[in-house]
Amino acid sequence: MIDLGLPLAAFVILMGVFLFDATFTLLRRMVRRERWWHSHRSHLYQRAHASGLSQPLIVGSVIVIDVILALLASALVFLDVDALLAAAVATLLLAVTGMGIGRREARLRGRESAT
Repeated sequence: MIDLGLPLAAFVILMGVFLFDATFTLLRRMVRRERWWHSHRSHLYQRAHASGLSQPLIVGSVIVIDVILALLASALVFLDVDALLAAAVATLLLAVTGMGIGRREARLRGRESAT
């Protein structure tokens, strides 16, 4: 095995946005009994855009989240932060972001049904 000096947890945290979005979207589609293997527009960034957020805001938010995740991964590697704690903070950050998009969609649906 090749040792690149990067703990697995740090790599997973660095890939957090992609891994969380793909996993969350897949599980959400399976729970809803959708055809998860078909093309769709239900990734978090697509749902954020459909809820009215601009692309620059979405991209900027992803960049900020990626910087935070990079800082967490760096703390894991260089400051000997516990891997479980770093992974939990990363997951919490990503989950709160996903829930915020869901709340925005719910408010939008509420406004549409009221009109």
